[in-house]
Amino acid sequence: MSDILTTTECAERLRVSTRTIRQMITDGKIPHFRIGGQGRGQLRFDWDEVLDSLREQDRERVESEVRTCENG
Repeated sequence: MSDILTTTECAERLRVSTRTIRQMITDGKIPHFRIGGQGRGQLRFDWDEVLDSLREQDRERVESEVRTCENG
């Protein structure tokens, strides 16, 4: 079972600021959901989903760099 984290907990695990977490949300880099309230509830993060998302983005970045080197 995956851990469900607050913004602060997610930031601590990724070793970034909460401001960076909010920017990552805006940029669509990490999945999140809200609990409570209508659209303005508290942010929560499924740790496994966050890690999977970041790993996939890193894999795509590396593959892009490899293609660039092969064509360059």
